[in-house]
Amino acid sequence: MDMINNRKYHKILNLVSKPSRYIGKEWNSFSSDDKKNPLRFLLAFPDTYEIGVSHLGMKILYNILNQTKDIRAERIFAPARDYTDQLKKNSLPICSLETKTPISEFHIIGFSLQYELSYTNVLNILSCANVPLRSKDRSEKDPFVIAGGPCVFNPEPMANFFDAFLIGDAENMILEVSRAIKKNRAVKNSSRQDILRKLSLIQGVYVPSLYETYYDEKTGKVVVKKGDAPYPVRRRIELDLDKFAYPMSFPVPYCEAVHDRINVEVSRGCNAGCRFCQAGIIYRPNRPRNPNTVLEIIMSNLAGTGYDEVSLTSLDLSSYPDLDNFVGCVMDKLRKNKISLSIPSVRTNAISENMAKQIQSVRKTGFTIAPEAGTQRLRDIINKNVSEENVLDAVGFIFSQGWQLLKLYFMIGLPTETAADIEAIFALSQKLSKIGKKISKKSGNINVSISTFVPKPHTPFQWLPMAKRDDILSKQNRLLDLIKPKKSIRLKWHDVNSSYLEAVMSRGDRKIGDVIEHAFLNGAGMDAWSDELRFDIWVNSFSELDIDPELYLYKPYSLDDILPWSHIDTGVKPDFLKQEYKKSVNGELTYPCGQNNCYNCGVCTREFLRKKSLSPVSESMDKSIEAEKSSAQNHPFYSYMGYFKKVGLLKMLSNRELINTIMRAFRRAGIDMNHSYGFNPHPRFSFAPALSVGMQAHKDPFQFELLEKLNAGDIEKRVNGKLPDEIQIFGVAYHKKPPKMNTLITNVFYEIPHSLSDDEIYSINCEIKNSFLKNEILFERLTKSGKIKTVDLKQGINEIKISRQNIYLELKHPTRPYDVLDFFFGDKIDKSEIIRKKFSNGKN
Repeated sequence: MDMINNRKYHKILNLVSKPSRYIGKEWNSFSSDDKKNPLRFLLAFPDTYEIGVSHLGMKILYNILNQTKDIRAERIFAPARDYTDQLKKNSLPICSLETKTPISEFHIIGFSLQYELSYTNVLNILSCANVPLRSKDRSEKDPFVIAGGPCVFNPEPMANFFDAFLIGDAENMILEVSRAIKKNRAVKNSSRQDILRKLSLIQGVYVPSLYETYYDEKTGKVVVKKGDAPYPVRRRIELDLDKFAYPMSFPVPYCEAVHDRINVEVSRGCNAGCRFCQAGIIYRPNRPRNPNTVLEIIMSNLAGTGYDEVSLTSLDLSSYPDLDNFVGCVMDKLRKNKISLSIPSVRTNAISENMAKQIQSVRKTGFTIAPEAGTQRLRDIINKNVSEENVLDAVGFIFSQGWQLLKLYFMIGLPTETAADIEAIFALSQKLSKIGKKISKKSGNINVSISTFVPKPHTPFQWLPMAKRDDILSKQNRLLDLIKPKKSIRLKWHDVNSSYLEAVMSRGDRKIGDVIEHAFLNGAGMDAWSDELRFDIWVNSFSELDIDPELYLYKPYSLDDILPWSHIDTGVKPDFLKQEYKKSVNGELTYPCGQNNCYNCGVCTREFLRKKSLSPVSESMDKSIEAEKSSAQNHPFYSYMGYFKKVGLLKMLSNRELINTIMRAFRRAGIDMNHSYGFNPHPRFSFAPALSVGMQAHKDPFQFELLEKLNAGDIEKRVNGKLPDEIQIFGVAYHKKPPKMNTLITNVFYEIPHSLSDDEIYSINCEIKNSFLKNEILFERLTKSGKIKTVDLKQGINEIKISRQNIYLELKHPTRPYDVLDFFFGDKIDKSEIIRKKFSNGKN
């Protein structure tokens, strides 16, 4: 990227919210350009950075691709609307995060499609890169645009925009696709279409342009039939996950990610058989990772990232072998360094006293249970395999172990649902709250989360219609009326318009792609965000294209219909889905599959289930958790004080992002920090007053406590080796009795570069002199709440000097430099270049 454009991109950061989304430079990111003639692969996530950077699949593929000698992978995330507007205003293309390369210069752009309401973000990323939206319009020089993820199990709504879809596990498939593209690009006279034909021969790859479509009058849908490629497209399944290198560290974001912790996939797939759950079908069978490998992954990621929380990720953690002992082994390794452990929703029979004590031995993370329905009749229909007695016993146990808050997941709009089922959601929540209140007045708090059931492709309920929009609204309102008076129960629900669009797109055919494009071109984007969703644009797009969305929502299918997604083979036999649908009609249960229960669904074999054994993890050490806590509280600690700088592009970090960066660097350096006590222990650090986003710091003080006495120079060397060059610590010194931070920050010194003329400098100096002859220097500013606040600047200014290059301010804390600059200089200077030089206590 040329220097002028580079400055333009940096300038944009001052004009958008959360600029740290676009900075890059994360710890552990791959930015080296030392590979010879590599295939350039861009991993794209069509949602904001803080959502996408948490996604585990992207981390796994990023690691696999970059560990391959002839491939270089970078990343891009959906720009927020303000950043998109600035790109267009400045005629700048969107660039990769690592090397700021325009994404049109990559050979492959690979999207992860996790949620249907991100589809317009896909089109926005392509549009910002000047890559043609539709596959048929791309030239030989354009990147190949591919996609994977759960949404590709009905790829048809996005079929016109992608060159190929990767169906299933991508660990091997993504390398095969990359190598095929790299090899065939080098072949003389090899056309784009020739390469796509080669890709279609790789198991799991679906190339829409090679298939014919026709209108099925019976269903009113556009469906796919056999063309010049394999039919059906069979999902790729990797049965042994331990064959693939799992990331031993991953890029650490500066901004707070939605899952701001280490997420480790302990198993993939689920055998529970919930009939509403698409993931339970498309990720079958359950494949656990070796527990000793998981422990190694956890410890390596902790050392490489500096996080203080680990989450065990799985669709079905409850079935992980020897889970109780495994959790104990994990906590044996985490507890000493105050690393907490969180787990996803587990089945009620998987929660033990040992597990509960282990999880809360550092800090209480959340506990979630998913009854899904309020009545046993409806739980049996959806094959939830949990009784009300199970739920009551589990919740009583959780509250008895000291938890005060519990999250419950329910769905509404399920097949055969009645008003009584809705009332039962409230009744069950109330029962559970009362159980907690009996144990403790502070306990029994319930957060109820209500989602709307969407009959997804490849599930036993795929033939059913969705509940009517007005019915969903009525049920949401009824629950709100019931729960609102209860202070101990809080209700959250999914926006009905979002569910409506999700259903249309998840059950749609290729005609829906026209609607998606029309809505995008008319301003739709970031539709997964409730404050960004413009439902009126979508309504207008359906109307203008004369496409009835209700055809995709409310019209049921018969069991022998050809569906828009019938050409995608998940590995699960259609007859198995039909059998499960028929059993649901009768309220019959199907118990989780395993060695003793194989239902011949087709995705694996009895032999695989019998061989699915794991090396035993070492036994959890029988230690007294309370004794460990007592020992930690009596441990001596050592106090230090030092300074840090924040310069360059990382000046765009918020104060919280800066503090997290420094504390994670201490953990990466292997330095044992002293922690506070109580339910949420945190490192004992204190920092100077918060730095504004965009403000540089040259010598900001901070204090910290360690559990061992270390040489100050050694601390600096170890920590700086784990920090980016733009953030470094210096001047560290041991203090037996360190001064209180508020005694060090009486006065603050700032420096601001300027390009004022001599006449302007003279005029402003005169104004400053005249202002200080008055009793007050009153300045009005607008607060974040929209109110006008008046401050007297005279009381906070010690000195203002203007040289030919810089403005120098000495202010009393907490006077804001922006107020002083606005009052005396207005728009004549660039306030994004403020440097906080140092602090003083008024004595030096």
